[in-house]
Amino acid sequence: MRPKQWFACAVSISLLLSVLGCILSPVAWSPDGRWIAYINLLIEEKKSDSGNAVLGTELWVVSPDTLERRRLLATSDTLSGPAWAPDSKALYVMLYSDKGAKGRSAALQRVGLDGVAHAIAQFENTQEAEGGPLTAPALSPDGSRIAAVRDKTAVVILDMNGKIIRSLPVDNAQHLEWSHDSRWLAAMLAGGGQGPNVQFFDVQTSDTFVLDARFQGVAWLPGGRRFVSVKHVETGDGGARFSIAVLEPGTPAREIADHPVLAETGRPLVVSRDGSLLYFAHNEDEKTLSMIRCLNRANGETKTLYETPGLVVPWALSPDGKRLAFRESPRGDGALQSVAGVVNTDGTGAVVFLPVTDKQSAETVAGYVKMIRQAAADTASLEDIRKAAAASDHVEKLLAAFRRSFPKSPFLAQCEKTLNDARAEVAKTGRPLTPDAGTPKW
Repeated sequence: MRPKQWFACAVSISLLLSVLGCILSPVAWSPDGRWIAYINLLIEEKKSDSGNAVLGTELWVVSPDTLERRRLLATSDTLSGPAWAPDSKALYVMLYSDKGAKGRSAALQRVGLDGVAHAIAQFENTQEAEGGPLTAPALSPDGSRIAAVRDKTAVVILDMNGKIIRSLPVDNAQHLEWSHDSRWLAAMLAGGGQGPNVQFFDVQTSDTFVLDARFQGVAWLPGGRRFVSVKHVETGDGGARFSIAVLEPGTPAREIADHPVLAETGRPLVVSRDGSLLYFAHNEDEKTLSMIRCLNRANGETKTLYETPGLVVPWALSPDGKRLAFRESPRGDGALQSVAGVVNTDGTGAVVFLPVTDKQSAETVAGYVKMIRQAAADTASLEDIRKAAAASDHVEKLLAAFRRSFPKSPFLAQCEKTLNDARAEVAKTGRPLTPDAGTPKW
């Protein structure tokens, strides 16, 4: 993803990873539990038929408790990340640029909470990676190494001073995961077709293996010897069966257990501290609500923690495991903005949204207002009306966060007026925007 480039992100499940790379990039919780960090897009709204322009990226931290927020870094280049240092005093990001005299370049940067950034590794003549902001650097749990996507051809493993230990040939890595014992590094690939979607590297022996095209995404279980992956198996009648599989590394990987899920599951997967619970997203299609769900590995039962008419991706647990941070965006062509949020893992309490700028809040609200307006169109389907009803209810939570965080914003009154106008347009059609009439039942 480049600054000042035009984007139109599709939202079908087949292109979900492209959407993730555009707007639902990682959310990282600091080891001390004080801060949540994420990359925010700088967007310029255009009235042309080409959509909106992405002008750059910012690195923010925000407190989920006090709502204090700090912008640590802003650039017209592309920031990818973030990942926290073990002491919670700094973050690591990749900065991808195409402005240098020698063409594209990449830099691994350490950014302190005071906003001071230091490049600890620099890479020249790189090729553009397709993962964009999805590809955060990954620190090994033992604190000795850091892995990062150099470009579309390689992942590099460095020591904490930026010296390259190993360069791994990887085709379009989109996400990196270390095993808990720091032995294995898993690289999630762009995938598609019949090729592998996950590649593994044993940093002790240099052994490598891949998962076949049935599997997508990886999250390691405690201990380092087992991991979970989303499994997709065609049934032969044009349908498919989906599950979350438990596997052990090897050639081939050995499947230990299989937990069926009702529909295709978006990655990444988030594992509880003891490995007993798995958190994942259902972003099935535009006819259904998106959900964050929790799978209990002991009994195979799942429960819903959160629902939204937009798209949602869970990213990080709080250190005590009591809260889950996620990223959410509206659905629809040209919807480029998103916001981070937090839900309690026991299912109690209300969602807490964590916007970092008033413009970000306004753009996110505008995306849901656009969904509401679809119900006023002459060609509106029952699904459009259902989505609009759900969006009409959901946008009130985002507006509450907007008022709380930016009560004096000039965009606030404009958003409230636009929302009321959209509801009035739908009301003229006689179509209801009520939960009973419009929201799907689960």
